[in-house]
Amino acid sequence: MTPVPQFPLYSATLSEYGAYEIEYYLDEDNNWALNTEELERALNKEKDNCIPRCIVVINPGNPTVSFHSASKGWYGECGSRGGYYELINVDKDVRMQLNKLISPVCSTSWGQAIMDAIVNPPEEGKPSYKLYEQERTDVLNQLREKASLVNDLFNSIDGVHCNTIMGSDTMI
Repeated sequence: MTPVPQFPLYSATLSEYGAYEIEYYLDEDNNWALNTEELERALNKEKDNCIPRCIVVINPGNPTVSFHSASKGWYGECGSRGGYYELINVDKDVRMQLNKLISPVCSTSWGQAIMDAIVNPPEEGKPSYKLYEQERTDVLNQLREKASLVNDLFNSIDGVHCNTIMGSDTMI
């Protein structure tokens, strides 16, 4: 089951593997909230066509997952290759299979060093904390201002409406 709207990766991957896609619609007027009645509607409509095995739970208004990347995060270290993910409440065997998949594509030492700095930023009381906090605040404020400007510009167009950006990189 995939949400609408959604990043096309999900439907493209399902198509590539010949899997059946069940679309469910997010509630735009409620900041893209998930509606259980809509899930049931979509499931009942398609229950004769397949047995659902998976559901994608994410929406453009309030991300349900966060990926941190050295090259695409607010850090702006373009070209650096590094990232991480955290698994919570995942079966031990699934965790082991995921680790096998990612081990051959581990990032360079430089990318790993950058990720270490990202996940372990300077702590309060450390010499570099004040500068780090000021630079971080400045960058995030600039990103917030730019997002607000784009949102306002889109909403100034007759017939176009965009919900307030709530942290995602997607505007709909």
